Amino acid sequence: MLVVVLVVTGCSPIMRPPSPAAFMESYERGNSTINMNLSLYGGELLRDSSVTDEEAYDEWVFDVTGSAFYNRGFFSCGLGWQTSTLFAQLGFVSPYVGVMGWSSIFFSGISAGGMLVQQIPIGESLKLGFSEHFSRNGVEYDYEVPAEGFMIPTIPEPRPKFYKEVGGGFFVTYNGWVTFEFRYGRDLDYHRNRFAVTFSMFTDAKIMKDNSEKMKREQELQIQEENERELRRKKREQESLEAFENMQD
Repeated sequence: MLVVVLVVTGCSPIMRPPSPAAFMESYERGNSTINMNLSLYGGELLRDSSVTDEEAYDEWVFDVTGSAFYNRGFFSCGLGWQTSTLFAQLGFVSPYVGVMGWSSIFFSGISAGGMLVQQIPIGESLKLGFSEHFSRNGVEYDYEVPAEGFMIPTIPEPRPKFYKEVGGGFFVTYNGWVTFEFRYGRDLDYHRNRFAVTFSMFTDAKIMKDNSEKMKREQELQIQEENERELRRKKREQESLEAFENMQD
């Protein structure tokens, strides 16, 4: 399913920093990790037409992100999509410290960045993490393209606009499969403050394989029980028939 999404998306260079928790969880999962998350954005978003008369900004207030990681020891690389943008990730990962970089995959314009992550286990079920990042993010704006001809309205054309951001945040991971994240970012170009709240869920290839095998075993067991019930029913019918024939004799 993720491959299909990756094929049909990728028409935009606009993205914001990906989840640090998803990257850190790739170390614990062995070969492959699959992550899905929802991010909500607030603060001083660019959602106005006051910059120029020709530009109307409409910065997205949420993102849906999916990613898959491949891990070997202390190295993880990943491929994912954020709303309509393909991106790649790679970096160093360990139980306590991670360093990752990311970049959008698009022929015109790039969103990219780097992040340092620290993670502290709290008991057996919780992990508390902190992140610091520097990135080049993208927002979308509608440029009013002049139209030729009398009484023909201008046509808004969506275009990307990029800005540099520095920031940090924290995340809490519960039981290795769900995460809450908060991130703050300072826009160095437009001098705006933004924040993001992200909810993530994880799984991996081993868990998916184990669940598939478990469902298969349960189906086989159910079929076996149904066959045994059918055999017992036929045996009872045969015994009843024999008892009836003996009574007739």
